[in-house]
Amino acid sequence: LDHVLFHFDWDSFRQWAIASSARHKTLKIFYFSLSGLAFLTLLVGSLSRPGEQNSETMWTYLVSLILTSLIFCFVQSEGRYGDLGPFYPETMAIIRSGAWFCYDYRYTDGIINFPSFHATMGLILAGAVRRQRWAFAIALPLNGLMILAALPVGGHYAVDLAGGAVVYFLSLAAAHRIQRWTRAEPSQQDSQQER
Repeated sequence: LDHVLFHFDWDSFRQWAIASSARHKTLKIFYFSLSGLAFLTLLVGSLSRPGEQNSETMWTYLVSLILTSLIFCFVQSEGRYGDLGPFYPETMAIIRSGAWFCYDYRYTDGIINFPSFHATMGLILAGAVRRQRWAFAIALPLNGLMILAALPVGGHYAVDLAGGAVVYFLSLAAAHRIQRWTRAEPSQQDSQQER
């Protein structure tokens, strides 16, 4: 599907990513930078536009998490073999056969899925600081590298990233509607309910 939609050769890109040790290590660092980037984004939001910016970020995050989970229920994929090791095709086979009856928290197997939540989060974090030009100029390349690293490191397909982008834009639109609804005056809400 990647090759048909995007003319993207995953194996060639993976070979390019691991051909240079420095490039490979850099991509791994950025793949695992999600928590740190999220912290910095929320910090910038707290200092620059308290309440408003972080409210949008958190609502977009919550909606996108729900959407991603719902989509994954119907569009499951095993992913590629990235740096996190094989993504447990044996486990996926057991789940699909209906033989998995008990979840053991000591053995949490990762399942790469469509859409990519790494891609969604990268866009959420970059978009959150879009009104602060200095922060956006820093956030865009950092989050862009994190999204790019999801291909060779996380084992995502390119179509997973595209799906993550669609989830972001849908979630952002929903977050704006939720924010408008929650900011409405109580009298306006009451009059709407009476109608």
